Amino acid sequence: MWKICTLLLLLLGGCSERHITDGGFPPPGEAPPTEIQGERFGILPAEDSPYKVVGDLRVPSGKQLSIQAGTVLLFGEGRRLVVNGALQAVGTATDPITFRAAENSWGGIHLIEATGLSTLRFCVIEGVHIPDDDTVGIGAVEVKDASLECFNTIFRHNRAIFGGGLGGVRATLRVNNCIFRENRATTIGGGLFALQSHTRIINNTFYRNLSDNIGGGLTLGDIRSADVQNNIFYLNTGGLGDPRIHIFQGSPSDMNSQFNFTELGTFSNLFVSDADLHLGLNSPARDAGNPDPAFNDPDGTRNDQGAYGGPGGNW
Repeated sequence: MWKICTLLLLLLGGCSERHITDGGFPPPGEAPPTEIQGERFGILPAEDSPYKVVGDLRVPSGKQLSIQAGTVLLFGEGRRLVVNGALQAVGTATDPITFRAAENSWGGIHLIEATGLSTLRFCVIEGVHIPDDDTVGIGAVEVKDASLECFNTIFRHNRAIFGGGLGGVRATLRVNNCIFRENRATTIGGGLFALQSHTRIINNTFYRNLSDNIGGGLTLGDIRSADVQNNIFYLNTGGLGDPRIHIFQGSPSDMNSQFNFTELGTFSNLFVSDADLHLGLNSPARDAGNPDPAFNDPDGTRNDQGAYGGPGGNW
């Protein structure tokens, strides 16, 4: 516990048609990758994809990098995308943007004191590994003193010290219709971790995330504001605390949490399959979200819990 407290202090200081699915994407084309590194802003065109990131990329303060739909970025070992300005990575359901390792693992996306609002939409972020001796240690995507909107994005098979998939410190986070699956934190928050942050976490699926110490799916601390609705928390594990939604340095009364699937046990009909996290035909998460019409599914029926429910669930 002393080690965890010390780390927290350091954080505060410092198919013919390609559809996005949680099961996987076809490999990129046979064209040789375009090598990039260093300072980058403006438009990163899909026509030159795939890109191989051979040195850290940096978006400078006051500038914006816009990544076109269908782009694939392959990061060299330990290479990172550091954003001090703004990042707009906006794919589509049929042409997602993929961030992954060129070989074994890479260093993630880091929004640090960013001057603009960043957006991830229809993206896949996978294969990040931040080692335990790293001075940053926050998730595959780190948001520190910055703002991020994240829609229809998959975080999978990532590892960090805090928040295996997504981590925020003094952040503003809006996370809708995203999938966090099989991410790992070695300290706190297997899927998503946020400290001293404003969070709006609606219609996401947290599945099989792991924390070696505290919290498994979603972990929030010293909450500034939090709205957590219509999410599925299933088969997440952690050593201490609630493996579904864990609150530290505060209490559950600090957030609005309702209409989430938090049942324990095994539900064979919850999803179509382990590879396909759309709801099963008789899933207990169907029509179980917030009944307010503002949260209705695209067909006008009551909100389905999870990443494929609500107004943004048709993907």
